[in-house]
Amino acid sequence: FAVLFVADVKMAIFAIVLFSLIGYALHHFMQIRAKNIGIKMTKINLAIDDKVYESLESYREIYVHNRKNKYLDKVKALHHELSGLIAEHNFQPLIGKYVLESATLIAVLCLVAFEFFSKNSIRSFLFYQETSYCLVCKNFFFTFA
Repeated sequence: FAVLFVADVKMAIFAIVLFSLIGYALHHFMQIRAKNIGIKMTKINLAIDDKVYESLESYREIYVHNRKNKYLDKVKALHHELSGLIAEHNFQPLIGKYVLESATLIAVLCLVAFEFFSKNSIRSFLFYQETSYCLVCKNFFFTFA
C-alpha cells in the first residue's frame, strides 16, 4: 500500500477502506456461519448417539418387532445430514479466498473505470495492465504455495 500511496492517495484510501470492509464482513458472517454449523453438528451427533444407545437398550424389542430397518434408516439419515454439514465446514475456509479474489477483480475494474473517466485513458490502460499482471503473478505463485 505504500507504493499505492505514492502513486495515488485516493486509490490507496479506497483500497484500504474496501478491503477493511470486506475483511470485517467476512469475519462477521463466517463467525456466525461457523457457530451455526457447530451447533447443528453437535445436535446431530447427540441424536445419533441417542439412537444408537436406544437401539442397544431395547435390542430385544427391536428384534422381536422387526424394527431394525427403522433404526438403521434414522441413523443413516442423521449421518447423511451430518456429512453435508461436514462438507460445509470443510469448504468454509476457502470462501474467504474466493471472496477476496472476486473483490480484487471487481475493485480493479472499478478503479480502472474511475481512472478512465477522471483522468486520461492511457494512464487507466497502464494501470489495468499493471494490476492484471500482478493478479496473474499472485494467482500463479499462490497456487503452488
